[in-house]
Parts: sequence; C-alpha cells; structure tokens
Amino acid sequence: MAFDKDKPAATAGFFLEGEYAWIDFASTLSEYRGRGAQGALVERRIRDAKDMGCRWLVVETAQQTPEKEAPSYRNMIRYGFKLAYTRPNYIFEF
Repeated sequence: MAFDKDKPAATAGFFLEGEYAWIDFASTLSEYRGRGAQGALVERRIRDAKDMGCRWLVVETAQQTPEKEAPSYRNMIRYGFKLAYTRPNYIFEF
C-alpha cells in the first residue's frame, strides 16, 4: 500500500508460488493518479518477489490499441515486462 502521510493512496497485491509470481489488483484513488504511487508499488512487488526467490513474474493488462489507451500496459513495458501473448476478452450485453 502507498500512503500520503497517514492516508492510503494506492494499493496492489501479488501471489507467489515457488519461482512464479503474479502481480495484479492495483488501484489508486483518483486524486493520487499520475503521482507515482503505482510505479512505486510495481517496483516494490518486483523487489519483494525477487527477494522471495521468484524467477518469473507475470501480469495481465488491457491491450494497447490505436483506439484505446492502456496505461497499465505501458507501465508494465516500462518496467521490463515483455508481451507473451494476447487473449480474447468477452462481454455479455443484455
């Protein structure tokens, strides 16, 4: 969790199993977006996973397309993640 003094500003989590970890579940309060909280949390989760013996770190994000920005995707590329594959996402409309 990232704080502004004593107020929680952002949170994130990860799951570790042996040499593999999955980082996800990140959120930031709207008034704190764009101020580096998620970047700090990504760096912290990478460091913690490495310190715990992790060799492989996995994350999923929305796909960056010309029609739709995906800030999380750009952030993960910036931190060294490489695209492994894309998968279809489906939505059901009533």
